[in-house]
Amino acid sequence: MVGVRYDANVRSILEDQPTALESPDPLDSTSVLALLRDTPTSELEATFRELDTLENATGAYKLLVLTVLDEREVGRDDGALDTIGWVSWTARVTKSRARALVSTARALPDRPAISNVALEGQLSGEQLAAVVQVATAETDAQWAADSPGWTATALAATARRQRSVTTDEAVERDRRRELGYRWNEQRGELRFWGRIPDADGAQVAIALAAGADKAGPDENGQWEPFAVRCADVFVAAVTADLPDDSEAHRATLIVHTPEAALHEGSDEPGAYVDTGDTGSSDRQRHRPAPGV
Repeated sequence: MVGVRYDANVRSILEDQPTALESPDPLDSTSVLALLRDTPTSELEATFRELDTLENATGAYKLLVLTVLDEREVGRDDGALDTIGWVSWTARVTKSRARALVSTARALPDRPAISNVALEGQLSGEQLAAVVQVATAETDAQWAADSPGWTATALAATARRQRSVTTDEAVERDRRRELGYRWNEQRGELRFWGRIPDADGAQVAIALAAGADKAGPDENGQWEPFAVRCADVFVAAVTADLPDDSEAHRATLIVHTPEAALHEGSDEPGAYVDTGDTGSSDRQRHRPAPGV
């Protein structure tokens, strides 16, 4: 039945193509584009949809082929360590892409209803990869009926939410948590980097977004960039419980100024900062010292 459905899809689409595309002579992109540019938009739209359906059906058929090849441990006799390695080499794709294909192929036997819908070209490759992560053998039929109406983005988000995390994965995520910082004295800033587990990260993201929204616009009705408001929320949060005597621990700027430069209208060179950066004349401010 699988071969019949796939063959029918291929034949129905090929029979509808323009006669010029059936020429025995090899085609080049220039001639194809010339032909397509002379084709009405409505026909191109129909052709695109039909080819998209064919691509979806072909992809599903290929995955079922891969399912059986995986069961037979394809490539082991030729030196491949596993099916993923064989797919990466044979299909000329990255290891991550090969891993995704093998994962989807292994899920299809337990989801026959979804497989049938995929063979009819109703699911894109991205939809299929996501829905097999969400559906189980018990919910296969329901997802087969519903998933064609879902976007690939929505299915992928659902798959991420429903994906179970093993104890080892949870421990490893927690182990990798870190927050580092480093002063850049030349630019006068403190830089941060780090990562935290997804559960904590979700709460932090919610808090930053809520705080940024609460900041509101300025007196002119203009909003600071979102990233700027998030920075303000972060500073306010981490410094909220500092003791009152913590002022001494703040960054201190020491300015060396010749006594003569303190006189009103002095022509003496201006102040310079400990970092060695000499202030430019248009930024120097001469203030008279008390009693001078």
